[in-house]
Order: sequence, then structure tokens, then C-alpha cells
Amino acid sequence: MDKATILKTAFGMPLVSPAYNRPPLQFYRREILSISYKTDIDILRKWVPEPLEIVEPIVKFQVIKMPDVPGCGTFFESEQLITVHYKGEVGNFMHLLIVPDMAALAFGREMLGYAKKVGYPELRLDGDTLVGTVNYGTERAAMATMGYKFDRLNKEAIKESFYKPIFTLKTIPAPDASLVICQLVKIVETDVVIHEAWSAPGALHFIPHALAPFHMLPIQEIVSAQHIICDLTINTGEVVYNYLKS
Repeated sequence: MDKATILKTAFGMPLVSPAYNRPPLQFYRREILSISYKTDIDILRKWVPEPLEIVEPIVKFQVIKMPDVPGCGTFFESEQLITVHYKGEVGNFMHLLIVPDMAALAFGREMLGYAKKVGYPELRLDGDTLVGTVNYGTERAAMATMGYKFDRLNKEAIKESFYKPIFTLKTIPAPDASLVICQLVKIVETDVVIHEAWSAPGALHFIPHALAPFHMLPIQEIVSAQHIICDLTINTGEVVYNYLKS
């Protein structure tokens, strides 16, 4: 294979069969248990990269069921997001994300810089309680619960919240372990359709784990618990800050 063909063909690894499809990545009837909580602002300052700014110490923990994702199939995901500002725009910085699916992991991590590791989230209904759990290996690292469909939320307000950008820190080393990519990436979800949106009493518990450290952002107070069923699309991202050139 000559150079021109490589440059035309290469997209993901391995070259012969990339681990994920080209974007966009579409999600249908994505079911989200989302709990927002207050944490220690000094701890956030330790982990949020400049030039992002912290205005209030709010963290969002989510467990998500993906029943229909073209190119990926069905899987669960869990993520921890920190509320940030960038040039006056409110968004969320992706602190940690756990996913069991290789295609979803490779797409989000290699292309967009999502902070993904392999683990085993699950979202299920237990009687009148929605339960989200995250295992790393065989050990539990997090559990979230909320009442099932207590109070309806305004769908339009929830839809607007999905258009807040997600920021990731994409870092890729060279073969000699030096850093060749270090970028702040901005991703905006599109084609958002809110099918259902609910609030209810919620609770959240982290079990300290060395390799799935949700507990590093400790829970001080629960702010809200939401249960959302939606469609959305993730396209490509935008590099808004290059740490190696700025």
C-alpha cells in the first residue's frame, strides 16, 4: 500500500478493520439517570484544566442505557462531568467515563478525547426505584438511585441543557512516550429529541476504587436527580485550545 493510499484510507486502528465507524454516531432512546451534586471546589481546581474555569462546584454523575446505537449496538455507560465556563459559555468537562463496549470506547477516546476506561455500568428498574451501578472488574465503584417517574420536567428546558458543550482533554503520546497531542476539545450534541423527562428524590454513593476513582470528587449535597429518555447525535469535535502550541 503506497503513501497516497494510506493517507486516503487511514481512519482508525487497525487499518484493515477500524474499531469504530466514521461519525456521526446516533443514539436512539438513550435512557439517562443523572444526579447533580455539590463537591469541594478546591478539589475541582486540582482536576479541571485551564483555560476552563470553575464558577460553582457542581458535578453530574450519570448512568446511561444505550439500547440502539448504529455501529455499536446496545451497551451501558457511566460518566462524571464537571460544570465549567469557557470564554463565558457554560459547559461540562468530562472527568471520567466508564464503558464496556470497544466501538464506543474507541470512537469517543481516540477521536474526541473522552476520558473512557473499560468497566461495567448498568441501569435497571427495581420496583419503584431506578438503579444505576458501576462495576470496575467485579468490584462496585458507584451506585445511584432515584424514584421512578415522580414529577414531569419541562422537555424544552431539558432539551436546551443538552446543547451545552462538552469539553475533553485529548492526550496522545508518541512511541517514545513524549506527548504529541494535547488538546482541549469541544463537542456539541445535535438532533436532540426528548421523549420523557422526570425528577424524583435521588441518592448517590461512591465506593473508593483505585482505578475507577469517582470518589475523588466527593459528594457534599445532592442538587437534583433526573431521568431522561432521548435521541441525540454526536458528530465531530473542535479543538479550542492546543497546549503544545499556545
